[in-house]
Amino acid sequence: MVQIYNPNVVGKQILIDVKNIEKDRLKTVEMIKPFMDKVVEELNLNVVGECSHQFKKDNVPYGATMIYLLSESHLSIHTFVDEGKVTIDLFTCSLGVENEKIKSIIKDIMTGISPKVDIAFKKIFGVEENKDLLISLINSIVGEEDQVKDVTLLNPYNPKSFKKDKLSILDVKAEGLDGKRFNIEIQISDEADYDKIQENDTINFVDLVDFAPGKPLTLEFNHADGSKDIILANHTYNEGQIGWFVAGSALNLIAAAGKV
Repeated sequence: MVQIYNPNVVGKQILIDVKNIEKDRLKTVEMIKPFMDKVVEELNLNVVGECSHQFKKDNVPYGATMIYLLSESHLSIHTFVDEGKVTIDLFTCSLGVENEKIKSIIKDIMTGISPKVDIAFKKIFGVEENKDLLISLINSIVGEEDQVKDVTLLNPYNPKSFKKDKLSILDVKAEGLDGKRFNIEIQISDEADYDKIQENDTINFVDLVDFAPGKPLTLEFNHADGSKDIILANHTYNEGQIGWFVAGSALNLIAAAGKV
């Protein structure tokens, strides 16, 4: 549904109601911000302030609302996760907004690439202008002692360590102010697993003794209420890298082989 009000007064209001959107794209502020930025970019609007709220269901992000204050007036978005729907409300004193541009924005929202696809993930979290989103992502995952205030984006390419090693490319590589590095990869085996993870979970690696190339690891998520869920996690470690892990480091492995 698209409603455009353009009476004989200053300003134009556009209400955009879009359905059939992938639910996971509507759960967090970080996911809807690119939609807002796309609207601002396409319509040449000027943001002077912003405000957002993250809704939660059982302590898990589940819906968001956001508003941009514009020099032209305002732009707001609200998600309805269960319905797979988003509503955008734009009021602008600029009467030159073309309806074709509005249609283009709707198409972008309805057919946009999921942020869980690695190329979109990199575009959202791996660029300088979205560093605030990356910091938010890191802080939502690490413990209190590892919270970051700023990061430096690094080259995501990991060079080969030996002749038969493979070149690996991370989705995002970053370094905190204390020198701690964050290697970030989006890996999905079963999308339903995301709903199993809760805020205060502890994690057990059930079959780490059987760590092998191409074999998923079994993770046991223990919830605060005493219940638990099992998730299979994909990985990209090769045999050499697993050897380093088991030995504690590459140097330990070399020492054990009597080469130092």
